[in-house]
Amino acid sequence: MFQERPAVAEEAEYDGFAATESPISLSLIIEDPEVAEALRVFPEKRRRDAFAITALKIGVLALRQAEGRVDAERVRNEGERLIAELSVALKAYREGVSGDIERALKDYFDPTSGRFSERVERLVRKDGELEAVMQAQVSGNGSALMRTLGLHLGPESPIMKLMDPSAEKGLAQQLAASVEATAKSQRDQILREFSLDNPESALARTIRELGEAHGEAGRSLEKKVAEAVAEFSLDKEDSALSRLVRRVDAAQRMMSEELSLDKDGSALARIRLEMLARIEGLSKRNDEFQKEVIARLTEMTVRRSEALRSTSHGNDFEAALFAELQDLSQKAGDLAGATGGEVGMIKNCKVGDCVIELGPDSAVAGARIVVEAKQSASVTLGRAREEIEIARKNRGADVGLFVFSKRSAPQGLDPFTRLGDDVFVIWDQEDATSDIYLRAGLSVAKALIVHGARDRTENAADIEDMERAVRAVEKSLKGLGEIDGLAKNVLRDSGKIENRVRIMTAELDRELARVDQGLRELRSGA
Repeated sequence: MFQERPAVAEEAEYDGFAATESPISLSLIIEDPEVAEALRVFPEKRRRDAFAITALKIGVLALRQAEGRVDAERVRNEGERLIAELSVALKAYREGVSGDIERALKDYFDPTSGRFSERVERLVRKDGELEAVMQAQVSGNGSALMRTLGLHLGPESPIMKLMDPSAEKGLAQQLAASVEATAKSQRDQILREFSLDNPESALARTIRELGEAHGEAGRSLEKKVAEAVAEFSLDKEDSALSRLVRRVDAAQRMMSEELSLDKDGSALARIRLEMLARIEGLSKRNDEFQKEVIARLTEMTVRRSEALRSTSHGNDFEAALFAELQDLSQKAGDLAGATGGEVGMIKNCKVGDCVIELGPDSAVAGARIVVEAKQSASVTLGRAREEIEIARKNRGADVGLFVFSKRSAPQGLDPFTRLGDDVFVIWDQEDATSDIYLRAGLSVAKALIVHGARDRTENAADIEDMERAVRAVEKSLKGLGEIDGLAKNVLRDSGKIENRVRIMTAELDRELARVDQGLRELRSGA
């Protein structure tokens, strides 16, 4: 299991990658052999986490590049649908605007029912609003004209007092003679001027001029109304409404052309060409990226296959085993050292690849466990017993742990076997599920050391309980090995087998926890 460091508020840096936002904490169980092997190359947790983050980022970028084609097709379909909906909306908007303008103009300027013609008719007709206003000003005793005349020509007005016939110096007396003299001569002339029989009389000319002026005003008003109505008629080519409609049609045609895919130079066509060019570029880069990733993966696979076929693969197995044992020992407070290249207590003998010395907090501090690793099909269980015995003597160890590689383990050997003070396990460096056998072998080896030193401790009851836990571990591991073999041959019972493996793995973890707890109690008691 590889777990990211806890999320922190401040900025963290992982070998060139800076996280300025709040990180996400992930706890991953890597079951893929290739990924696990690549991660185990980095024993240091910080560098291993940085490598895992880099690999995860490359995978995310690859998935995003793979989704680029689907997004391009979706953008193309949505663009065509948007253009169709926009064309329908523009057509409906144009028809609505034309209808609204036509109804508004007809409502005001229709010759028969328009509000403008009706208003003009109410103003100029007989007994209309204009005639009523004029009558109010000049007709009747209470009119403004009569009040004005009464003020200046009434009985009490200065002019009437001057013209009072009873006044001695009144104007009437002074004018009586002259008026009387001229009245007779002028009467006939005045009568002629106000006679309709005389076509050249003033009254006849006035009536004629008034008639002409009234007709001219009516014709001018009719002409102005006709001109105003003509400006809002679609039948006239140069009318204001016709020009407005032509401009609206031109603008609509321009918009339709700019939003049409049939015209090469339209804005939408240019956008489409640019989008297709971008999509083609993305697709090309995506294909190149995929080819590069496939080439890299192929190269890694070839290197891995060559490494498996090479003679140095056994050394790789021993190095991977030592890295795993070192990690487990550090967590338990013990010290693990690689001794495969050093001569031990026996002259010229280098048997014993790794020695684990129990830490000072252990109940049997300083006790030794020797580990021998083999990846060779020629090593049988009997030969392994002989080699682990030599390893114990050569390294001065109390208990031996022999680790077979799963690729070359003897046929029919259980993944976990205990024979006396020696423990034999099968471990696969590329299968994380086999780590449970290695952990169990190491825990049982520690328990055997404590069991051998039980006469030197006062915790006999705890040692007996730990002995039962060791027996339970052996039984669970044996059953787990049988189930693992059955799982490879019986696919139809895979569900039941997986369930059984899960149950027994949980039981095994509990028993291992009991062993570790017993060791801790003995450590604290010592």
